[in-house]
This record gives sequence, C-alpha cells and structure tokens, in this order.
Amino acid sequence: MRVFLVDDEPFSIRRLTFVLKEIPDVEIVGTAADGHTALSEIRRLKPDLAILDIEMPGVNGMAVAEALGNTGPDIVFLTAFDQYATDAFLIEATDYLLKPLKPERLRLAIDRARRRQVSRQAESQTLGNSAYASHPLLQTDKNGAAQSTLHLPNREGGLDLPQSDIVWIEAAKDYALIHTSLRSHILRTTMSDLTGKLRPSIIRVHRSTFVAIESVHHWRRSPKGILMLIMTDGSEIPVSPSYVQSVRSQLR
Repeated sequence: MRVFLVDDEPFSIRRLTFVLKEIPDVEIVGTAADGHTALSEIRRLKPDLAILDIEMPGVNGMAVAEALGNTGPDIVFLTAFDQYATDAFLIEATDYLLKPLKPERLRLAIDRARRRQVSRQAESQTLGNSAYASHPLLQTDKNGAAQSTLHLPNREGGLDLPQSDIVWIEAAKDYALIHTSLRSHILRTTMSDLTGKLRPSIIRVHRSTFVAIESVHHWRRSPKGILMLIMTDGSEIPVSPSYVQSVRSQLR
C-alpha cells in the first residue's frame, strides 16, 4: 500500500514513519507539511492512502480531503482534536485517529483501508463505498429495544447499518466509534447511552468498549494476567476485571 503523510509537526511525521515501517507492504511515497503542497503532491503521486492532520497552515486537512473527492485515495485523519470527527465521516474517511498516536490503532486503520480497496475491486456497490454521514440514529422499537440496524443519514437520505456488521465499539472523548471490517462510523453519544440499545450479542467488556461476541476470534491472557479478546479485524481488546465473569460466560 502506497501511503502519503500530511502533518505540519515534524515529530508527528517521524512518529508515523517509524510505525508505518513496521507494517508489512506499506510504502511511504511522500510527505507534506501544509495543505497546498499535500493537495498537489497527492494528485501527482496518486497514493492508495493519505494520512492527514487537520489543523495546518493554509488549507487544512479537511479541505484537502474534500478537494480530492471520490477520485482521491482513502483518507485516515490523525488529529489532536475530536470536534472534526462528524465532518470526517461525512466525507467517507476510513478512520479517525486521535493523537497521541497508538500504533495498534494505526495498524487497524491500514488493514481497514486494504479491505476497502479489495471490496471496491470485487464489487462496485459495497459498504465501503457508502457515503455515511455523522450523527447516526439508533433505531429502536416503541419499547426502546434495539432493532437489527443502525440508521445513518447520508446525502441520499440514509442507509441502515446492520448491527451484525459491527465488530467492536470504542469511546473517543464525546463520541463512540463503531468499527466494521471495512470502515469506522461515528456516533455522538456516551457508552452508557448505548447500553441497552445494541443487540444482546454486542456486549460491554470495558467502560470504554463494546464487542460483538461473534467477532471474537479467540482470547488469551496477557503477561499481566489481563483477559484479551482478539477480534476478527485483528484488534486486541482488554477486558476489565469487573466484566471478566460475564464475558467468559458469553464466550462459552
């Protein structure tokens, strides 16, 4: 995968470069420290993926992504600010990572971008091509019980995300990031508000994490004795001690 990096902080570029060099089959084809240079270089080099900071001199990362449009590379935003998250998913970003950079989350974003590319090649209309918007609304029945889909408004009026597509959900400041195998979606809510609105097989394993039991590939104990769930998308989710008993019961 050919990757282009955009960040006005030299340390961030060095950190990204260090982490990406540890990921197989990733080639960094260029870097930029401002939006104008990024836009021209991405159009010239045509990378598969652009990792963009948002707040930069001149043209910011969000404007760069919008200018590239649907003909540009997949986009992963890496920023210290969460207030741009809803806009990021309006323009179909593959992922939205918050600084400080967590290497494992970057690896998962790269894997998700790869799966989106394979999906686009295999089928013209896929979940990865969907123009999902932010502020998705959970669909509930008249008693407040969760239905089988999450409704996400988009430019065409809305799409229903099957809850069966959800692999795991993580808290990100004032948002919840809903991870599927192809991309992430965002919901401005708290984890407590999600409790009871998801189907029974999506369970809470930590104060900041839900997982879909059917998406647990296997589990192991960390050197410190923490129960770790290895998900089908490659993510490793720690289980809080207060949830271990219920999680083990579900896994059985």
